[in-house]
Amino acid sequence: MTEAKLEALLCAKISALELDGLAVISTWGTADQGKVAAALEDPSAIVVETNMLPRAYDTFTIPYAAISGSVRLSVSPASDPTRSRFLAASDSIMALFAGWQKSISTVVSDFSISSEFTPVGFRLAGGETDMEGDEWALTISFVIQGVVLN
Repeated sequence: MTEAKLEALLCAKISALELDGLAVISTWGTADQGKVAAALEDPSAIVVETNMLPRAYDTFTIPYAAISGSVRLSVSPASDPTRSRFLAASDSIMALFAGWQKSISTVVSDFSISSEFTPVGFRLAGGETDMEGDEWALTISFVIQGVVLN
């Protein structure tokens, strides 16, 4: 399924940020489940959950699809009292997203799936923060637009 493959590519790009204590969790099951379980037990982990939704077609005559997704970053306030790790992680993820939004060639390079999907655009679609309670969280929504080839 294209959405699961796109999410795997997204997880790989976020994992490559090499943030201390980073655990990337995929809703399509592409992450190492043992690593996920360990991260959820570790109160010092920086947890990033990815979620790609099933595609929506913009027309019925051509295979042009908009695939929405979101990334949710969360950090325990107890493990990061100054918010420095949370801010570093959110800055890194936002820089990654900004690169995709600014450069179609980067989107094509990072999200093309041979004989299956050719991306033609990436746009941010909103976000929200939650700095109350037992975790600090940032959710970023986005859309990858492209042509489904099969």
